[in-house]
Amino acid sequence: MTIRFATPLLVAGVLALSACGSSSTSGAITTLPSSGGSASPSDSVIPTTASTLGNTLDSTAEATSTVPDSASMVEVKAVEGVVWNKKTYTATAKNGKVTITGINSSSIAHNLYVVDSTGTVIGDFINLPTKGSNDTRVLPLSPGTYRIVCKVPGHSNMNSGLVVS
Repeated sequence: MTIRFATPLLVAGVLALSACGSSSTSGAITTLPSSGGSASPSDSVIPTTASTLGNTLDSTAEATSTVPDSASMVEVKAVEGVVWNKKTYTATAKNGKVTITGINSSSIAHNLYVVDSTGTVIGDFINLPTKGSNDTRVLPLSPGTYRIVCKVPGHSNMNSGLVVS
């Protein structure tokens, strides 16, 4: 009798787990929010955008997710301890663009914003809701100093430099 009862529960559990999928996409283009990709520097919530809903590109967005051959690449990892993996990142802008890839290697949600010296957000943020999530943005960055920040409440320690030459 126990086996007869446990078997349907086991089958239901396997079916439920098989319906779960990864939030990452394998295509070369990922979605940017239809709002045009900018956010206020005072935002302190985990933004939810269309980037988690599909695989399309808003042509009006300031930043793009396709990675041109001419863009310099920077990989930023959120690690345990509510910190980025480096205090300072460096990049060389190629044709005025830098590619930023955010990777969540920690067990809690994060987001990644690039802000200039006045606190203005450059392009669109990267949402990193779960461990293993990642996303990429190509941002228009001139030579200068920027900050890479997480705006989740309590994550003010996630504030690293980005020096673009």
